[in-house]
Amino acid sequence: MVTFPPTFKTAVSKAAKVLNAGVFSFVPIGCLTSSPFNFYIHLVTTTLFIISLCLLLLVLGHQSPNKCATYFHVLIAITYLILPTVTTTIFGVFSCDYFDDDSKHLRADLSINCNNGNRGLWLVYEVSMVMVFPVGVVAMYFYLLLKNRAAIMEPVEIRSENEKLRDLRFLFDPYKPEFWYFEVVETLKRLMMTGVLSTINPGSFSQYAVGLIISILVFGLFCMVKPYNEARDNYVAILTSLQTVLILLFSFFMKTINEVQIEEGAYDTAGMDMVLILGYVLIVVLFVMWAYQMKDDTR
Repeated sequence: MVTFPPTFKTAVSKAAKVLNAGVFSFVPIGCLTSSPFNFYIHLVTTTLFIISLCLLLLVLGHQSPNKCATYFHVLIAITYLILPTVTTTIFGVFSCDYFDDDSKHLRADLSINCNNGNRGLWLVYEVSMVMVFPVGVVAMYFYLLLKNRAAIMEPVEIRSENEKLRDLRFLFDPYKPEFWYFEVVETLKRLMMTGVLSTINPGSFSQYAVGLIISILVFGLFCMVKPYNEARDNYVAILTSLQTVLILLFSFFMKTINEVQIEEGAYDTAGMDMVLILGYVLIVVLFVMWAYQMKDDTR
């Protein structure tokens, strides 16, 4: 386990309590079933609820052709918002930890024994959900973008007036025409940094190394291609990517310190605090400046 600088750790912990709140944090699903509410039940209720909601939207769209585009737009928006969280939950079934008594328990829920006979059924269900969510949703995005590639690659002034692209606009609108596919790249990045990393032993050198490699590649990609229409969006993307690289570098550094038992006073925690928190402050300032500029532009 990595011990971050105290000020940075406190700030991030408070922010995470707000940002990590999901729909099932507010719904007492455990009260709706007589079975113990473990991670497997959480996986099923989460995935089936979202699938049912998407199917309902498709049915409503089929029954109301005049509102079909609206329902489809809502469906795409829902998949976009929930995909990283659901992917992390799905990949959580893969990860088991071994204990001194030779038992093996699910990392996300130690009450679940990975040696139980029904483990294979849950793995089959998990693989099917991988095909539905991480694979299926990303494939759907790519298909929709590829199908409309010619229209999306029109100059921004022309494509912004194309009503046929209205319901897909948030998948390509921020990007330059030649980067019509970049939302797929961005989605894959989000899934790699959430679902895939969650399958690696938490706090291990391997997890930090893989995360660092991904984040450096993403940082380099944003620096080279600058895919966004607006310069400020490119600056924010580069800065947030750099912030991720710094966090993982410091995590690797702190892990090394903990492993070799270097005394806390031997390194500058205050300096690390300032660098990490300053990165977040700069990102917030950029967003505030962007919002202020948007307000002036609408006058």
